[in-house]
Amino acid sequence: ENFASLDCVALSQLYQFWLRVQVEHAQLSVLERHHKRRLREAYADQVAPRPSRLQREVSATLSRMGWTHDFEHVTEDGLSP
Repeated sequence: ENFASLDCVALSQLYQFWLRVQVEHAQLSVLERHHKRRLREAYADQVAPRPSRLQREVSATLSRMGWTHDFEHVTEDGLSP
């Protein structure tokens, strides 16, 4: 139950596993809320946004049009979908 000995990569992988379990077995609640939060934070730290070329081109076009926008939206969870 204690994740203190795990590094960010291991915690990130556990978060991905937990997401998979939630998809396949939503009725299971195998983690306490504070553990979920710690795993999610580790995952967000490991996943650097990598915008696609199309996304960069669309953003540049919107900027040329004078349309104010967020280039890379980050959710409340710290993720960039």
